[in-house]
Amino acid sequence: MEHNALRANLVKRAEIWHWSSFFHRGAGGLDPVRPHLHRRLLPYPEDWLTRVNRAETDVELEAVRRLVDRNHLFGSENWHKRTAKGLSLEYTFRKPGRPKKGKK
Repeated sequence: MEHNALRANLVKRAEIWHWSSFFHRGAGGLDPVRPHLHRRLLPYPEDWLTRVNRAETDVELEAVRRLVDRNHLFGSENWHKRTAKGLSLEYTFRKPGRPKKGKK
């Protein structure tokens, strides 16, 4: 999301877009929304600014769009499980419906 304004050619660098949390984090943590958000489970990578400002490949963009269309998260299965545990959402990995009864 922090790359959206850059992708839309609204700015030359993502951190210039005043309406993003990315801008406010770079402005000394003056983000008025941040106190209302849940803390991050993982810290930002040290090279986050570089990552956000680099051009996405068509393959990367298509992969993200496919995941969004399917309502899936972007990341490894291990990351999914760690994140679900941190948010107490382990149940989301179970299949829907009641478990089948065992044989008697």
